[in-house]
Amino acid sequence: MLAYEPDCLFADAFASFRGTARFKKNVSNLGGLLSDIRLEITEWDESDPQQLVTGWRFAGTVALPWRPRLAASGGTTHVFDAQTGRVKEHLERWDIDPLVVVRQLFTPTKRRD
Repeated sequence: MLAYEPDCLFADAFASFRGTARFKKNVSNLGGLLSDIRLEITEWDESDPQQLVTGWRFAGTVALPWRPRLAASGGTTHVFDAQTGRVKEHLERWDIDPLVVVRQLFTPTKRRD
């Protein structure tokens, strides 16, 4: 978290807020519910010295009785503060409608018998 400004803007399709403390809380809440996590970096562009743009694919199983599987792709843009060199904006984009991801929460994983 030292790479981020303490009041960094975090924004995605679901929420927007400032501060690394809130970001850590959000990640720990969601992270504790996920297993079988897969994250693949599909893009890495640092051609602009003021930002790093990545693309990614993510999938994980949620610890609910019906074990829904979440999967999405998108990217993150990290915008750097010119003075400190730390991330001042962490902006996520999704390649699918966020409602599709929410619907995944209500879809049980097919059982393997």
